[in-house]
Amino acid sequence: MDNELTLGRVHIVEWLNAGDDDTGQKLFAELQPMGTASQPKVEVDFSRIDTTRELLGLLSAFTDQYRADTLTPLLHLETHGNEDGIGTDAEGIAWRDLAEALVPLNHATRMKLVINLAACSGVFGTTMLRPDFGPAPFRGLIGPRRELDETEVLASCRAFYRTIFDQKDGNAALKAMNDAVTRTEETFWTMSAELAFKMAFQDYMVRGEGSPQGATIRAEAFATRRAAKVTAQRGAPVPGAEVAEWRERARAFLLNHEARFDLEWRKFFYIDEFPENAERFDFTLEDCRAADNA
Repeated sequence: MDNELTLGRVHIVEWLNAGDDDTGQKLFAELQPMGTASQPKVEVDFSRIDTTRELLGLLSAFTDQYRADTLTPLLHLETHGNEDGIGTDAEGIAWRDLAEALVPLNHATRMKLVINLAACSGVFGTTMLRPDFGPAPFRGLIGPRRELDETEVLASCRAFYRTIFDQKDGNAALKAMNDAVTRTEETFWTMSAELAFKMAFQDYMVRGEGSPQGATIRAEAFATRRAAKVTAQRGAPVPGAEVAEWRERARAFLLNHEARFDLEWRKFFYIDEFPENAERFDFTLEDCRAADNA
């Protein structure tokens, strides 16, 4: 997350079970006066939802609102979460589906969307920041490592937003958030889009389809599928030499880490649409190779 964080609006979305404490609404009551007193003023709004459809509708509305007033948003999701996704006992949304739903808003902001995920095991949301998911769904994610009670949620979030409003400093705000719960361990964790990309690409090269074994398996599967499709179109079997050529080309591309890095980097960070992002997310293939040692 950017150290210097410009914030124009906080969207608080409460998606909780019937009978849960209304922590999102309580947070809104705390933040609205703080936002009003902030210089410059930060807009704070609140929405309570019960369904996935309502969440998707809100994300679309937030996108339209940003396009109209260009107030940089921070999305605060007050909900439940696990390794599969977020939501309630009644229904929820998987991480991958949520990632796809967030892309239009992040795209509209030119890759400036930050999410504060006040959900149990919210750090699982970092699985949305994999290059193979397509364009990045947000700039950065903040989430708790464990289940929090109401007092901890309100105290930590109040400290986070007060620091953001006063200092416009993302790192200082995260420290204040953690210190509000305990100074002996990190209760909240953050993942930036660039760190997620580096780690994912490093995994791709070492253990994924960019590794020698992975490239062989993926190329074989690709060539088999293409041969079946072409056979159906031609009405005759594809010569073995032609299939072998497809297989080798696919394998060579998967092992060409430089070409794949450039392709995925441009797509993930919207480089072709927003050239200024090349400077914001300026790192190399070698940085990805070293990501596991960072």
